[in-house]
Amino acid sequence: MIYLFDLDGTLVYSKLFILEIYRAAYEEAALNICMFKENLEYLNSHTLRQYLEYLDIEPDKAKFFEKQLSEKKNTLFDRFQNLLIPNNDLLDFINSKTNQSFIVSNASKQTALSYKKLLKINIAHNKIYSRERLIKPKPSKYAYKSVIVDNNLNINELVVYEDSLEGFQSAKSAGITKINQVKFCAESKKWSIKEWR
Repeated sequence: MIYLFDLDGTLVYSKLFILEIYRAAYEEAALNICMFKENLEYLNSHTLRQYLEYLDIEPDKAKFFEKQLSEKKNTLFDRFQNLLIPNNDLLDFINSKTNQSFIVSNASKQTALSYKKLLKINIAHNKIYSRERLIKPKPSKYAYKSVIVDNNLNINELVVYEDSLEGFQSAKSAGITKINQVKFCAESKKWSIKEWR
């Protein structure tokens, strides 16, 4: 079997981490943009550019802010890593199946590689499909098709681990039938996995 893993929400719970990263990035970039917890879900499921548009930032300013924030954000990973809650069972599994595992994520390459380092994921860089390598990001079927086509994978041998509906739709529309839903309960701080139907 070949195992395809999402990153945020699947291999690691990172909502509080992402919130603090962006809050600090806004402060360090001296940007006068309010960051509220209620915006977190939007930020988690959209690109930074889309988020800045959501805040009604003018396009030229948004482009500048995006560059500034991305540069700052990637220098802040180490400072807030204690807010990450790793899915140790899946991380142990992926590290025991390095030759059979891929990561498929809408995160940028730099962000994905920062997670790889922090979470001690031992798979090769070329097995990480970040936003830049995907033909189209999730929920498009072409997110998973990118990995399937590039590596000549047999669709009947694929098992996907996803936490979001977007990810499920992407895998399903690519023809993958074995899809597991990964969830983290913030109250109990426990992970669960079940077959996604």
